[in-house]
Amino acid sequence: MSKVGIVCDIDGVILLDGKQIQGAEESLKRLIQHNIPTIFVTNGGGEIESERAERISRLFNIPVEPTQVILAHTPFQSLSGKYANSRILLLGRNKEKNKRIMSQYVHTTYSHQIVTDLTTIFL
Repeated sequence: MSKVGIVCDIDGVILLDGKQIQGAEESLKRLIQHNIPTIFVTNGGGEIESERAERISRLFNIPVEPTQVILAHTPFQSLSGKYANSRILLLGRNKEKNKRIMSQYVHTTYSHQIVTDLTTIFL
């Protein structure tokens, strides 16, 4: 068991504008080779953890599990049961992506409204 683990930011550390940063792939492969646990974090969203894990795997030719990925909305998973019958304000640019992401976290009986324009709420 490793005495150290790595929390690796995605944007600006291993990727820049969707492209590998020089040396990132080799570094990630060395972490795997030395059995150093690694998780990937970002304040971004727009996709679910399994999709981001697949993208990182494909871009860097390494295995990445969804449980190794923490996105901006990932913490909501642990709260979805508690707030299953509550109204939740989700802010985002793409209504369809927001709906798809939220459908991964909430029960099918949950009724939610996606708001993409705050002026409709506050004005």
